[in-house]
Amino acid sequence: MAFMPQGCIKVPGLNQRITDPDLTKSFEFYNKLPEILEVFKRPQLSKIVLNKFCGLIRELGLDGHVGVHESHSHGTLADNHVMIGEDFEKPLCRRIQQVPLSKVANMDFSNIYGRLFALDDDGLFHPYEYQRGTIPENIQELVSKLIPRYIHLVKTHNLGSTISLEILSKTFSQPMSEIVWQSEVTLWESKRVMQRNLTRATGFIASHEGYACSSNWVGTEKGHAEVIPDPGSKLPDLYELENQLVLEGSLRPREPPGQRHLKSLL
Repeated sequence: MAFMPQGCIKVPGLNQRITDPDLTKSFEFYNKLPEILEVFKRPQLSKIVLNKFCGLIRELGLDGHVGVHESHSHGTLADNHVMIGEDFEKPLCRRIQQVPLSKVANMDFSNIYGRLFALDDDGLFHPYEYQRGTIPENIQELVSKLIPRYIHLVKTHNLGSTISLEILSKTFSQPMSEIVWQSEVTLWESKRVMQRNLTRATGFIASHEGYACSSNWVGTEKGHAEVIPDPGSKLPDLYELENQLVLEGSLRPREPPGQRHLKSLL
């Protein structure tokens, strides 16, 4: 079947303002995604599929701007919540937290955009995870050139919501690993994350070799059947969270700046 160009596709969180119904749909969409442990038991996305998607990204000159992601959830969201992430430089990490829709409605939507997008049951391209920050400047080009061809590839290979389009962060320049902590998902430099008995490559970027892994999940057989926050619980600040993960043996301590400088001289 030949590819038929489409007009500019309007996608919430990309080139269209996010509305309350969009957020509700994202909540419902996320809860339909397979949990990571279920995904872990499946065959990895094939090299043929990854090369096709990453080849398209490279062809359009969007390397470093977008990647592909193996769609998954980390359990069931609490009622009327969505996942919103935020990047930090010190320490280098991302926190993805459940936020009530009532709270999101009062946020500045100009500072929130979609990060992970997939085809829903109706065949529409929709975000299931959001990100705090400013939408990348090249987003109009991305939507007009990439999205129609991306959707065509998804349908050609009958992938449905199995694969997602990811808007890449400029904060991270090295592979990151997911650690689920209570009701939130955190990403840290892979070199700091203690490897568990289960791991799964979930994020991929275009490279000269075709594609490369940009993120992976690290966990145990317990999975995350439910990720429902205690309404009365107080989330730790970033440094408390980092310290807690180090104490639990999930994360290596940060190297002192002097030690990193010494290594660079050796």
